[in-house]
Amino acid sequence: RGADGKMVKDCFMARPGYVLLASDYKQLEFRVAADLADDPEMKAVFLRGEDFHQATAELIAPIVWKISAAQVTKGHRRGAKTFNFGIMYGMMDSGIAERAGCSLQEAKLIRTAVLGKFKRFAAWIQECLAYTRKHGVAWTFWGGRKAHCRQLPLIKDDNQGRRINAENSTYNTPVQGTASFYCLASVTELVKWILKTRIDAKLV
Repeated sequence: RGADGKMVKDCFMARPGYVLLASDYKQLEFRVAADLADDPEMKAVFLRGEDFHQATAELIAPIVWKISAAQVTKGHRRGAKTFNFGIMYGMMDSGIAERAGCSLQEAKLIRTAVLGKFKRFAAWIQECLAYTRKHGVAWTFWGGRKAHCRQLPLIKDDNQGRRINAENSTYNTPVQGTASFYCLASVTELVKWILKTRIDAKLV
């Protein structure tokens, strides 16, 4: 990330006559969240081919920046992206306000607006919390079935910090863990393609 991230990336160089090709999924975690939660509004954003962070920015624009959706800029989109990831990682309103550069009250209004729009996603978060409080675990998913199990014994811990961290993991684990499966599946498909086509390439 930032200067450090660029320095690490600069360590990889293509030999003469070759180029480096970087490929990635677009907003993968939010697509996975929409699927796991089966949220029709979230799914609709992607099915329309829209940018999820842009859609969020346009939703919260009148609340936070007192502008219309049509006036949303790239800077506003970055703020909305910060909030979206804040929700996904269980960030508190105070943390979101600090990172997004807004007041605590505005951060609360943003949370209300976004979760009010994506009601099924909001309900799914509560369902994940309830499941883990009862069973002590969270699951990743693949092919519509439970895949990897993560033990979360601190979900009932007396220490608030440890308990909140475990609570955040109840819904972050399914999203991030399942998203990583898609990345790994893509890697194997890429290797198969390289071997099949005998193209002069290799996976880094």
